[in-house]
Amino acid sequence: MFLLSLNARAELFIDEGFDYPNGNLTSVSGGAWQAHSAAGSTPIQVVNDAAVLHQGSGSREDDHIDTGVTMTSGDTWYSSFDVTINGGSNQVYFAHFKDAGNIFEARVFVTAFSGSDFTFGLSGSATTPSST
Repeated sequence: MFLLSLNARAELFIDEGFDYPNGNLTSVSGGAWQAHSAAGSTPIQVVNDAAVLHQGSGSREDDHIDTGVTMTSGDTWYSSFDVTINGGSNQVYFAHFKDAGNIFEARVFVTAFSGSDFTFGLSGSATTPSST
């Protein structure tokens, strides 16, 4: 499930049930989700009502769903989702808010892998976490 709201006005922009058939997210969502970076390069897949991202070296597709709202300074946004990690070794961000251009805010990372253990990290717009 993916929820997105703006607390200052208490508006719900997206209540994403994520009940798509298996396949490429941008295709099976009927255009609700769109690629904004590296389109077609290791696309995000839907598998059993979940988004599956295959991280690694090189470009990977980033997808977004448009809220129709412009983020402004001082706004408070909220997002919630379930995460399952199946191994990894590289620090990588997997979620963020996106403005009308390609500015990525509030990046969420998986970092500090040690066997099956991992740590989440956060940053404002930096490419590395500022806190874990």
